[in-house]
Amino acid sequence: MSTIQATIRNTKTKGQVNLLRQNGQVPGIIYGGENPNEKISLSKKEVTSLINKENFLSNVISMNIDGNEQKVLPREITFDTVTDEPIHVDFLRIVKGAKIILEIPVRFINHELSPGLKRGRKRFCNCNCCCSNGSKRT
Repeated sequence: MSTIQATIRNTKTKGQVNLLRQNGQVPGIIYGGENPNEKISLSKKEVTSLINKENFLSNVISMNIDGNEQKVLPREITFDTVTDEPIHVDFLRIVKGAKIILEIPVRFINHELSPGLKRGRKRFCNCNCCCSNGSKRT
């Protein structure tokens, strides 16, 4: 499980958010569960390294927010249209007993020989999951 550091941000205007981006931060939000939404800022370097992993959107991340640790799941990333850098990330808070839907990338062997994959068929699998207390089952 990946870990990332975040800080609570108290920005109210678009100019303040743009100033965050100029200082190497990526604004984001954590939502879900009974807790209120939290506006956060993350290091652009850490976010970029996590995004470059193949399974970023289906990987649970342990996020340390000013000393408080939460498990989150990335839901959406917004990229700059010119520089292709991340400019905003949405995270879903993982709550015990909640049901979530994940889109898992599927890797095929000999995909270049498959007529269906050549025509651009589905390369993801939707998975309905129920969140538990974090213990792994074997």
